Amino acid sequence: MIGNKSSIARRRALFFLFGGSSAILGPRNDACCTVNPEAIVVICACPDEATAARIAQDLVNQRLAACVNRLSSVRSTYSWQGRIQEEPEVVLTIKTTRARYEALEVRLRALHPYEVPEIIALPVVAGSMSYLSWIASETCATSS
Repeated sequence: MIGNKSSIARRRALFFLFGGSSAILGPRNDACCTVNPEAIVVICACPDEATAARIAQDLVNQRLAACVNRLSSVRSTYSWQGRIQEEPEVVLTIKTTRARYEALEVRLRALHPYEVPEIIALPVVAGSMSYLSWIASETCATSS
């Protein structure tokens, strides 16, 4: 038995709440990794396209990210050292797993030119099971 009746009912409710996504239903056995494959999305703003492309390539090559989207033409308004700044930036949306987050953050800090880079991790609460499995397999430390 996977769980008691109330936990099964909760999973069913979440299943329908999130449009029937199989990613909610419960335990899986992902054979590719021995680590927890729970997906996250990390957001990181870069000063320009060249920096964003270099970081994206490195993260995917190092298997720290399965996919990195580069969103250009973003204008950021922020306070820095007591002054309001407004700058163009390229935002990275990085798909990875919780298990790879620490190594990804270390690598981002090493590659990023900002003194205090934006590095924010968000949980993935639902998604296509095949896509989430792909993220897990592409971010395994060793290829399968």
